[in-house]
Amino acid sequence: MKEKVKLLVIDDDPTVSWLLSEGLGEGYEILTARDGNEGIKFFSQSRPDLILLDIKMPGLNGIQVLEQIKEMDRLSEVIMLSGHGETKNVVESIRLGASEFINKPFDVKEVEIHIQKVLEKNKKHDIDVLVDEIFVSEFADRKSQANVRERLSEAIEKALHESDGLLRIEWPHETERDYKEQL
Repeated sequence: MKEKVKLLVIDDDPTVSWLLSEGLGEGYEILTARDGNEGIKFFSQSRPDLILLDIKMPGLNGIQVLEQIKEMDRLSEVIMLSGHGETKNVVESIRLGASEFINKPFDVKEVEIHIQKVLEKNKKHDIDVLVDEIFVSEFADRKSQANVRERLSEAIEKALHESDGLLRIEWPHETERDYKEQL
């Protein structure tokens, strides 16, 4: 059984959380914060998979919250929401590390597509980091790295796609020479 995607919705409009709770279905655990300070607190306590963050809120605005979240965890995934899609807000959000920008009002299915896109990009990044770590530590010559990296990446992606999202990798501690002979 797949683990639920933990979403933190930071928006002063309770309708947004309600729409997402009703429309996204059972594959999501939705946490709700009504302002920026509460959102930062929830983020630091729960470490969600993804954050949906409104730009215009009383107190701390979404840009300020995004800055603080990225200071705590620069790899956190944030999708910005706004009923005021001003170009300067979009540019500033992306510059600060937001993954996507969605205008309100939105269709829940559109939001789900954006969520899946960000999560897939994140999964692909995690695979690339894992593969790079293996190759830097195990293979000295670049040609061997390139050939095997491609095959390993494809195998990992296929295994993840066919599994419930969990994958155990055991590295057999063979020498580089032994591995090259198997190719």
